[in-house]
Amino acid sequence: MDWSRPVGKVRLGAFAQLRNVFDRANAVTYTGSVSQCAAPHPPTLVPIGGGVCDRFDRGVPLLPLVGIRVAF
Repeated sequence: MDWSRPVGKVRLGAFAQLRNVFDRANAVTYTGSVSQCAAPHPPTLVPIGGGVCDRFDRGVPLLPLVGIRVAF
């Protein structure tokens, strides 16, 4: 949600967001490879071939954000 309005020479705003609303793993940070990569793979392991998987950390968890904005 986003709201804003002009006030004098500035524009004031407020917002609310819900990041990762479905709470997915969203693997984003590479942390190395593993050689024993058995199926099924969790979302943090990505098979690259030859029984090797790249390992990633989980991304952003379910995260509510709120804030204000002032534009000049």
